[in-house]
Amino acid sequence: MNQTRSVLVIALLANLLPLAASCSKQSKPQTCPDPGTTKGTQAASQSNSEGTMESDGAFRIVTFNTGLARNFVAYAQERLESVAEALATAPADVVCLQEVWEPDDFRWIQETASKSFPYSYYEFEGAPGAKSKPSCTLEDLKPLLECIQEHCMETSDLSGCVMKNCTVAMAKLSPACRKCLAVNVSKPMAEIAKICVEGSAEFAYDGRNGLAILSRYPLKNIEKLELPAYFIRRGALTAEVATPKGPVKVLCTHLSTPLEAVPYMGKKGTWEEEQKAQIEALIEYTARMSRGVPTVLAGDFNCGPKLDDVQGEFPEHFQMLLDAGWQAPYLDLAPPQCTFCSTNELVKEEGNKLLDHILLMNFPRSRYQEETRRIFDAAVNTPTGLDVENLPLSDHYGVFVQKPAYP
Repeated sequence: MNQTRSVLVIALLANLLPLAASCSKQSKPQTCPDPGTTKGTQAASQSNSEGTMESDGAFRIVTFNTGLARNFVAYAQERLESVAEALATAPADVVCLQEVWEPDDFRWIQETASKSFPYSYYEFEGAPGAKSKPSCTLEDLKPLLECIQEHCMETSDLSGCVMKNCTVAMAKLSPACRKCLAVNVSKPMAEIAKICVEGSAEFAYDGRNGLAILSRYPLKNIEKLELPAYFIRRGALTAEVATPKGPVKVLCTHLSTPLEAVPYMGKKGTWEEEQKAQIEALIEYTARMSRGVPTVLAGDFNCGPKLDDVQGEFPEHFQMLLDAGWQAPYLDLAPPQCTFCSTNELVKEEGNKLLDHILLMNFPRSRYQEETRRIFDAAVNTPTGLDVENLPLSDHYGVFVQKPAYP
């Protein structure tokens, strides 16, 4: 883009979005210390402690989608401190996290929880992909920006507000332009528009997958598995946890979901087929890597079974995992509770779904039953800037599983 056109873009945005900068608040998480790693290495705190919870030989794991997706899940910035404090007291040996998209958010969580979880794994550097040609024009964007200025300047849920109030303007945009807006949704609107007029990266969140592992015990053989994905990088973080009872292999993952605002233009044909391909890749990978060692596969799978009070989400995909030999202790609850629930005020759709899972393989039999429950489902006081409200920690609830000491 030539200099004159850049000036025109900036001038247009300045006129249409005078308050855009206020939509992206900066708070104390920005001051968190850098743990000293920049890419794919284990970050350990200075403490020599292996956590404050006494080991009784059982293995406890939690999975939690934090919903720290700015401009997509409401009050992400405001919820961050409460999320970090809740994780610091999680009754687990290992925690699998999803949607920790920003490195500064992970640093804040890591620092807050370091006494309980001295070991962690997070990919600080993403792979944003090639920069595309300009996806939108000034003329394309003007109706949308005017609509946003009228309806969405005071919200922390920009995408939800746009889908509610600006659908006519969105519908007039090309698929490539809509994808560009979605890829950059975590940024201030003025910056999003400028990027899409000039050319954008291929993947959202600068190509990070948003996954993290927290652990009370040392992590060995850490590795990132890439899964086939369009628009958002998908994969799994893998690590071997050195527990007092022996090694446990852990995979933390987050699979694709259909995105209403983003037409699918990936290699798999549809969002549904992409998710199926990811599950097939996970099954193949874990069959090779588990090798008889106790193994956990945890995360937000964006699929789950149909139950009496739970709406199925690609249930045939979840069944593929069960057919491959994975055990799902949470399904033994009577009845299992949803983890993505319409009663959660951060959820923007109807229906109760069970999307978050902890799956087990190769654990020795025990005379004791696994303990499992939903976790992180209580509202907390959250300063939203307008008032202090009781809000859920995230749009997802977590899952806890305890595997008893064996034999």
